[in-house]
Amino acid sequence: MGEAISARPTPPAAGHVLVEFSRAALRQSERQMLWTGIAITLGGLLFGALLAVRLGRGVIRPVARVARLIDRIGAGELSARARVSPDDPLRAVQQGLNLMAQRIESGRDELEQRIATATLALREKKEEAEAANLSKSRFLAAASHDLRQPMHALGLFVARLGQLPHDAPTRDLVGSLEESVQALQTLLDALLDVSRLESGAVQVQLRPFALADLFEQLRDSLALSAQQKGLRLRVRPTPVWVLSDSALLHRIVLNLLGNALRYTATGSVLLACRPCFDAQHVRIEVWDSGIGIAPEHHLAVFNEFYQVGNSERDRNKGLGLGLSIVERSAQLLGYPLQMRSRVGAGTRFSLRVPLAPPGQAHERRSALRPSRFDDVGGLRVLVIEDDPLVRDALLSLLASWRVDVAGADALAAALQLLKNGAVPDVIVADYRLPGGENGIEVIRQLRAEAGCLIPACLISGDTDATLLQAAQAASLSLLHKPVRPAKLRSLLRRLSLAAQMDCADDGA
Repeated sequence: MGEAISARPTPPAAGHVLVEFSRAALRQSERQMLWTGIAITLGGLLFGALLAVRLGRGVIRPVARVARLIDRIGAGELSARARVSPDDPLRAVQQGLNLMAQRIESGRDELEQRIATATLALREKKEEAEAANLSKSRFLAAASHDLRQPMHALGLFVARLGQLPHDAPTRDLVGSLEESVQALQTLLDALLDVSRLESGAVQVQLRPFALADLFEQLRDSLALSAQQKGLRLRVRPTPVWVLSDSALLHRIVLNLLGNALRYTATGSVLLACRPCFDAQHVRIEVWDSGIGIAPEHHLAVFNEFYQVGNSERDRNKGLGLGLSIVERSAQLLGYPLQMRSRVGAGTRFSLRVPLAPPGQAHERRSALRPSRFDDVGGLRVLVIEDDPLVRDALLSLLASWRVDVAGADALAAALQLLKNGAVPDVIVADYRLPGGENGIEVIRQLRAEAGCLIPACLISGDTDATLLQAAQAASLSLLHKPVRPAKLRSLLRRLSLAAQMDCADDGA
């Protein structure tokens, strides 16, 4: 069977088909198809471009205009508006932006008008406040001057009264009177310090000096107060020289020590100087073992008249101005002031002071404590004061010091004394004198008449900063009324030394 199948013969071909193509026709057909494809492609591209242009005009350009409008509004050009056409696809958006810009512009204009009105009202209030402050300052200046005049005379009269012999009851009465006058003078001095620091009348004068001089003077002046309270006042010696204003630094440390002694019942008060880590500053520290200050009072104690535990205003506990003066003076000098205190554990104040540059230390001498001069007895002093009460008090006090004193109420009387041969060693002149005269000009004319630079000082109840500057420009010492007799006597001693040096120079 298998052999029969494999042996079957192949059938013969029925016939042949021959297909012939023309090659040229084929190439022509290819070219037609290629050009047709190119034409279709170009047509698609052209249609796409036309469609893109159409879309750009209808959508992209309005979006760009909206974006530019938003940028202009954001830049503060609130008057910018979009031009909206009826067929704009973003018409509603642009209309909303126009309305928003209009409302913002209207609100800005209204706000500017309110600000202008408020500014005008504030300016008027400011001018009223400045006028009221100026009026207050004039009133206080006049009241201060008028108050200081009788206080000055009272202090001089009480000092003179204390020099006279009295029985025991009268001495006690005079002592109480003197304490009251000193309390009033202390208050006026403290108020003067505060007003001068506030007005900028205090001029900082930096110079190198030895801290030992300041420490020694503070120890000498406060040792008796500490002894009377049964306290130990410890002052650690120091070889340090600092660059500072000796008067301001003295005032700061004196107030700190005074507070420490006042609020310490038992124990000790320490004044010390410690080096800082930068080797360019030192810390002046005042420690006490007193009652301490609670944390809630740490900031308030630097306010004027603020005192902890003195609601009854006992003047023996101070006036509440010491720390205010300390803080203002430290700020004027640019010195950081720190306080550490705990109730029942005492207080520590520290002040960071710059060291004197190397090579600026000199032989120790104290600018705060005058050298020991001869007494003022026999010194010829000319007093120029127009207030009869003050003049009589000053003449009486100076005469009790065995000073050869003469008085005048104005320039004419003083010139007449000079023409009569009474050339003084020292001139003590009030600043305000009758007829528009002032002490600076009177001293200048008296010096010109005498033909020599007579040592002189000014006494005034004015606290104006310009007066201090004028006195400094004329190289005159200025004492503010009420003047403590001890301070006046110390100044006369210093001026007497100047007079003696002038005489020695003339003799040479």
